[in-house]
Amino acid sequence: MAALEGVSPGVSNYIALDQDRLTVGRSPDNDLVLADSVVSRHHAILERIKAGWFLRDLNSSNGTDINGQRVIGEKALRNGDEILIGRSRLIFHDGVSTDPSTSKRDPLPRVTPKEHEVLVELCRPVASGGAFRAPATVRQIAERMFVGEPAVKAHLLRLFEKFAIGADEPNRRLALANRAIDTGAVTPRDFKDGDGDKSPA
Repeated sequence: MAALEGVSPGVSNYIALDQDRLTVGRSPDNDLVLADSVVSRHHAILERIKAGWFLRDLNSSNGTDINGQRVIGEKALRNGDEILIGRSRLIFHDGVSTDPSTSKRDPLPRVTPKEHEVLVELCRPVASGGAFRAPATVRQIAERMFVGEPAVKAHLLRLFEKFAIGADEPNRRLALANRAIDTGAVTPRDFKDGDGDKSPA
């Protein structure tokens, strides 16, 4: 069963999508009520159409973002998509289990040590928690790894292929960061050393 995972204060941790539609907004007549002044009374709606789920923004004042991109009209949802409504961040899970602790991970692609290092630096801002954060830029990754930007771009191209991130993905770096965390390719222990300065080899 598909579900939404709330990762912001004041949002239910797990919202099962057990009906064909779910309305989101500030008004109490919504299925998911967000007590947030920047959320419209009737902000967005999620609908199941055939085998998939779609999100439609209801001409809200401040809009709805999926993976950092503003939703224009209706957009299909995919597993791991991050939905930002007002100050609330939701993760869409298209799984078969109603218990997120037992849902199966996607298979873990095989990556080289350097590719893993790129993934860790890419995910570092996202893994910091708190408000919605974008993944690291190519320049930021290159600076932390003490390599050139072309080398980082080459690693990212291979990682996009290994993690099945298509060229039509609107935000490929964010999709890769989500996939890396979802599959366990990057875990909290990868950040135990903190953000201390690295020294070039």
